[in-house]
Amino acid sequence: MKMSDEDVIGAGYFPLTAGYSVAVDPRYIPIGATLLAELPDMDAAGNLKGYTYRILFAQDRGGAILTTKRLDLYCGVGKQGLNEARKINGLGRLWVLLPKQ
Repeated sequence: MKMSDEDVIGAGYFPLTAGYSVAVDPRYIPIGATLLAELPDMDAAGNLKGYTYRILFAQDRGGAILTTKRLDLYCGVGKQGLNEARKINGLGRLWVLLPKQ
């Protein structure tokens, strides 16, 4: 990930979208893949409130992402991005969406 004058650019050389762009290990999930995620929804105290479902896009690769058991959701920059990231830090499930044959 690198910063341009206006946007954060992912491995696919296009801007990341807060809340929808994720970093993956491209050995297992290709850059550009569309994913369905079950994300934990945490309250301010860090307690699990439930789960939300969201369509995500594999638009970056992370140096610490070396497995299929982890991805990093881009939540934005600054304090607001950090606060959003804290709301969903935890275990969830992920499906790679493929076209019907």
